[in-house]
Amino acid sequence: MQRLASAITILIVEDNPADIQLFKDIFSDYRIFNEFFWARDGDEAMRFVRDNRPHLVLLDTVLPMRDGFAILEEIKDDEGLKDTKVIMVYGAGDVDYVMKRAPRADGFLDKPITLEGLARTVSQIDGFSLGVVRS
Repeated sequence: MQRLASAITILIVEDNPADIQLFKDIFSDYRIFNEFFWARDGDEAMRFVRDNRPHLVLLDTVLPMRDGFAILEEIKDDEGLKDTKVIMVYGAGDVDYVMKRAPRADGFLDKPITLEGLARTVSQIDGFSLGVVRS
């Protein structure tokens, strides 16, 4: 087995069970070895970010409690968290709207999620890549 990258801690903030399962299927099918954590709403996401300081947050735009745009601003406004990388995850066709509402995001990823789209978006952030194990 060959490791292609260092593992990073990734928080995935998603409330849709079908999208959560899609992420899990991608991680399982491609044996991605990064450390993943999950939050299903904005409040849970912010508690995790403050307590654990993940390297990367994949943040859905539409969430219960607080939407992804509010979470992004809270992270980027906090001196201790502002260097956390945040990728906004949005429904297909919403790219212009999301880019206007989230100019401080480090990347943008449309649904449905694919490994190629996820890897491409993550790799555009300096120093980040998905760790994939190939045998």
